[in-house]
Amino acid sequence: MARPGPSPRRCTAPTSCATLVLLLEGPRLSICAVWTIYQNRVAYAPLTPSYYLANQPGGDLEPAWQLVVVLNAYGGEALVQLQERYKKLAWYASERPCTLPYVLLDEQLGLSDVAYLDLRGGGGLLYTATQCCDGCAGPRRVLIKFTGRRYAEQVHRAWHRAGVAPELHDVVKVAGRAMVVMEHLDPDQGWKRLSDFPLPQRTAALKAAVQQALTMAHAVDVGEGRVAVHGDCRGPNIMVREERDGGAFDVRFIDFDWAGVTEVDAYPMVLLAPEIPWHPGVGPGRVLHQAHDTHLVEREWEWGQERGREWRSQLTGGA
Repeated sequence: MARPGPSPRRCTAPTSCATLVLLLEGPRLSICAVWTIYQNRVAYAPLTPSYYLANQPGGDLEPAWQLVVVLNAYGGEALVQLQERYKKLAWYASERPCTLPYVLLDEQLGLSDVAYLDLRGGGGLLYTATQCCDGCAGPRRVLIKFTGRRYAEQVHRAWHRAGVAPELHDVVKVAGRAMVVMEHLDPDQGWKRLSDFPLPQRTAALKAAVQQALTMAHAVDVGEGRVAVHGDCRGPNIMVREERDGGAFDVRFIDFDWAGVTEVDAYPMVLLAPEIPWHPGVGPGRVLHQAHDTHLVEREWEWGQERGREWRSQLTGGA
């Protein structure tokens, strides 16, 4: 039994998540300390001897009194101090794990300055890095994403040629999954997710730019005269950058995990988040249609307004 630790639903300030553990092994009881190292390794150390709980030969009560003193310190002092410590912790974003996926250490990839990228609201296992490779004009900033078995490489490359997706450098199979290396749309260069735009900034011009980019993407030939569907055209998968003179926007679509040829390929067999306003025709194993993308982009504005009204209602107590 472990007591106490930070709530699993709470994102706390950088901490080792120290916890006390009552360890019962047969008739023996001891108290141990457990904590994390870089939040992905567990360390353990005994704090007390192992006390024998059965009757002592000859009626010796000394071990029992020692255990009473230890349990009193555990319940009356140590737990209180830990609870007070956790109450004072602030919220923070997760730190980068201390270890990296082994494939990122491959010298042939030419990666340096590898850093874990934490995106609140999801994003999967993402890393940013600087890459130097044969044939590269010079060092380039890349985003590395580890995703499922399927990645629509052909669609991604075709949409990039049309100017509506970042450049795709490589897709490498790793242990039955895919490691995707692509151009990094850096926030320092003005890029941000459409979902990160506050409501006042979701102008008609921005909406028109996103819709125009999607229309261009849907017209791109991905091979043999066929066109494609993105499949997951939500705000987090649409990157936008406002041009310096204002009024115009660059738009790029990312994350082609579900993309495929329209009316040919199908959605993966996964459960869909019920809070997302999917097109009625979307579902696990169902056929992709371009109308599904158009629907999600349109709903991104309506859904954003609904979320804004809910937020304002919470602030005003429903007034």
